[in-house]
Amino acid sequence: MSKRRPSLVLFLPAVGGDSTFWEPQVEALRGTCSPLPIDLVRSASRVSMAGFAEDAMRAIVATGHEDAHLVGHSMGGVVALELYRRYPERVRSLTLANTWTFQPEGAARSQWVEEMLGKMTLAEFSRMNMPGLFAPETRQDIIERAVSVESRKEREAYLACWREMMKVDLRPVVPSIRVPVLLVGGEKDRLTPTRPLLTGIQKALPSARLVDLPGASHFSNLDRPEAFTKALREHLDVADTQGP
Repeated sequence: MSKRRPSLVLFLPAVGGDSTFWEPQVEALRGTCSPLPIDLVRSASRVSMAGFAEDAMRAIVATGHEDAHLVGHSMGGVVALELYRRYPERVRSLTLANTWTFQPEGAARSQWVEEMLGKMTLAEFSRMNMPGLFAPETRQDIIERAVSVESRKEREAYLACWREMMKVDLRPVVPSIRVPVLLVGGEKDRLTPTRPLLTGIQKALPSARLVDLPGASHFSNLDRPEAFTKALREHLDVADTQGP
């Protein structure tokens, strides 16, 4: 009997992040599955959650895998849901971290970012805003790297991401989900609070497992990497036993 091919786990980052933000999880899972962190990058005129979902789908196809576990953080979670909406048969499971299906204050949030970037550079904005998205005890070098990554983003594409991700309404997708779902929040996340954003998803999909990481803020996978990875590994193990 041939050995089963390791499952593909596709990691999707936040608007201010990139593929390196998933390093703790990628390193922990390497050897037991095939982790693939990707960047979500498009020019401003081509930015859309649907476009990013198609980019992610192309990444899956390029590996030769039939399906993938999707792990999305913040904007990456929105992209994961959009990919599921388009290609449910190509998704083995969903892990949605610090994310949403609908932002009641989305227009105001994106407008605030636009106003801030009308007064300062993206590097200045990141220096002001990014540290507050981490837990106070998270290592300073991790925060500094995050600031550096976001600061190098292209301004207009960054703003386009904010506009597009804040106007989605993926609530109708949730009741149709037929794969295992893990929801991960940060107890101290004020940007995407677990209640009501993740609890709302769980209410619409009671089979979803919700883990709210104590002390974690928005970047929960970097604030509490061991606890995040433990929850993710357990979820992937269960999902693989239920897989095709």
